[in-house]
Amino acid sequence: MKIGIVGRPQVGKTTVFNILAQSNAEIGGYTSRGQINLSTANVPDERLAQITKISESKKTTPATIDYVDVAGVTKTDMEQAELDSGMLSELRTVDALAHVVRLFEDETVPHVDGNVDAERDIESVALEFALADFQIVEGRLTRLRKQFQNQKLPEQLSEIKLLEACQKTLEAGKPLRILDLSANEEKLIRGYGFLTQKPLLLVCNIGETQLDAAD
Repeated sequence: MKIGIVGRPQVGKTTVFNILAQSNAEIGGYTSRGQINLSTANVPDERLAQITKISESKKTTPATIDYVDVAGVTKTDMEQAELDSGMLSELRTVDALAHVVRLFEDETVPHVDGNVDAERDIESVALEFALADFQIVEGRLTRLRKQFQNQKLPEQLSEIKLLEACQKTLEAGKPLRILDLSANEEKLIRGYGFLTQKPLLLVCNIGETQLDAAD
């Protein structure tokens, strides 16, 4: 499994990456475009040792998870409606996304937008990913429609109809993961690696005082 860790700058993404991946990537000021941290971590499982003993296997290979930590989605990205192509290419290969959302207040780590607002940050990143998916859908639809005018192949028509459904969903401000797709439809668009179709986990990064309050 491969998990992409995403979010706005200065929210604790790389700290989460280091904890999960047992890594020591540099934290603080990690916002340069195109910068990506990669690491693989073993999945601890006590049952594996028992299976190894029973089977008398000479080699034990634990399951692993690949973690990808990309630079934060900046205000410039949002203003220009254009995310780094290298980051997008890497994220399109992951199986799921972990969106780190900042809830902690810390004067020594100022928020890039001047104040902490989790709802705003969640919507901002979701919108950028939706726009990135929309660009792919729009471009592919244009090419398929031209091809269909000349060849009229059934598989082209099936993909056109599916992509039109994706287009309408994105235009409505909804992620593609809400679509109820058949196995064949999943196969048709799997290669696009749509970001809003991937399973999403929100990771709330709270401060120590907030943790005490929750108890």
